[in-house]
This record gives sequence, C-alpha cells and structure tokens, in this order.
Amino acid sequence: MSKIKLFISEILIVLLIGAVPLLIAVKSDPSSDIVKTLSALKPGDPVVIYFFYLLLLHLGIWAINKYFLKTKESVSVFFSTAHRFSYQIGFTIHSIYRAIAGAIPTAIGLLAYKHDFDSGVFIISVASGFLVLGSLLMCCVLTWLSEKTGPKQKWI
Repeated sequence: MSKIKLFISEILIVLLIGAVPLLIAVKSDPSSDIVKTLSALKPGDPVVIYFFYLLLLHLGIWAINKYFLKTKESVSVFFSTAHRFSYQIGFTIHSIYRAIAGAIPTAIGLLAYKHDFDSGVFIISVASGFLVLGSLLMCCVLTWLSEKTGPKQKWI
C-alpha cells in the first residue's frame, strides 16, 4: 500500500474508532463534560505498557519464525501457530493510538464550538495537534508493521 493510501486509510479508521464513539457519548449525555468523557476513554498506563509488551512478544515470535532455522517439524508448527496467535493480540495497542488520534480533534472541535476560541484554547489545540499527529504517525507505522509481520497464507 502506498504511503498516501495508508495515511488516508488511517485517517478514516481513526475517525471511526476515535471520533464517532466520542460523539455518541456526548450526544447521549449532552450535559456531560467533554474533557471528562475524553479522559474516561483513556486506558491506564499499566494497560498501555501491557499492550506494548504484547507487541514486543509478537515481534519476537515473528523474528524467530522468520529468521531462525527450525530443524524439527514440531518446532516449526509450534512457532507458526504461536505467530498466528501473537499476531492477533500483538497489535491491540494500535486501537489505543487510533482512539487518541480520532477523539482529541473531535473533543477540540466540540469544545471550540461550545466555548468559542480564545488564546488558551488555541495553545491547547496546537499542543494537542502534535499529540494527534504523533498518534497518526504511529498508526501508520503500526499498520505497516502489521502488514510486514503478519502470517503469510500458504497455498498448497
């Protein structure tokens, strides 16, 4: 996939995973505080660290499966099965980055609509923009990594 297609695809996914749930939450309770709703969507640091370890585990299993010689068939079958399993859980952290990249601009837009822009909101928006761009970049890297390290279909 080209870089532009990947970036556009990630933007659409980010909007569906991050922006739409925030809009649903705000619409279901219009009196709620947008910032509190946004912070409620954030998992804690231990959860993010755990998801990062799952990604590292997948990358380790992928590297062993791809680059190391497996002399016994049972070892080869084990690592192929472990690779398929680790692929499913290894990219869980991707959803966190997608939710951040979609929810933050939506929250800024909702806050600006509700309270208008002033200098404080502008500074927070610029700082949050860096977080969103970083998260979007990480989403693109994780998508590329997912395509690169995914189990390959074997045709008979």
